[in-house]
Order: sequence, then C-alpha cells, then structure tokens
Amino acid sequence: MILNTGARTDTVQYFSKWLLNRFAEGCVYTRNPLFPNKVTRYALSPDKIDAVMFCSKNYAPILPRLHEITDRYRTYFHYTITAYGKNIEPGVPTIDESIDRKSDFKPRFLQPSTFHTAPQGCPPLRNSCAYRPRRRSPLKRYH
Repeated sequence: MILNTGARTDTVQYFSKWLLNRFAEGCVYTRNPLFPNKVTRYALSPDKIDAVMFCSKNYAPILPRLHEITDRYRTYFHYTITAYGKNIEPGVPTIDESIDRKSDFKPRFLQPSTFHTAPQGCPPLRNSCAYRPRRRSPLKRYH
C-alpha cells in the first residue's frame, strides 16, 4: 500500500505531531467523507506500507523528526511552491522561504530511491517539486 499523507490536507504542515504519533503507535483511523459512520483502521508498519508519500507546501514542522519515518519506510516527497500571498494562504511560506527550505532536503532526502523508475540515464529521486504561479491577469467574472 502507498500511504499518501497529504491527499485531503497538508498534514505535514498542520498536523506533524499527530502524524508522527500515528507512526509511533502503528495505526491510523480514517473516516470516509461520504459515509461518516464508516471508519477504517490502517496498520502503519513497514511490512504493510510499500511507501509513504508526502505532499506539502511547508516541511519545516516535521524536518527535525522526519528521520523517524524515513529510517523505516520508503518515502517520496512532493513539495509545492505557490505565489499566493498570506491573505489567500495563511501559514504558507513565501516563495523565497519555500525555495530556501527546499534546500533543507538536499543532504538527506534527495537520495536515490527504488520507489519509481526514472528515465534511462537519470537516477531516480525521492522528491518532486511543483511551482504554481498566480494568475497575472485579473480574474474575469462571467454572468
């Protein structure tokens, strides 16, 4: 199973402590958004999890303890950088801060991985980055 930690919310930025506790306890419970009475328990052990995928705009809250997960699991990191201001995305780092923080990954988290295959001649990496610039033209309203 591939565990995506950022499918519904930026878990890394807002709930790092909770996420690390889930891995320490070895399970997580999720509620089905369409059927709120249905709760599923997932075991979080290396024999059940093939890879952990992180999707975040801010890895700073988890970086000091991220090794607790990366030492035990295959990991993949998707880092999104946006150009929106604090009025649209409060709590998200600015473009410059995001680029600086991205460099925090280099020593440890840009290592080769067997999680995915890369084009021939290119070593596979355990991360990707997306830049989502804001629209330069004003938004038009159509009635």
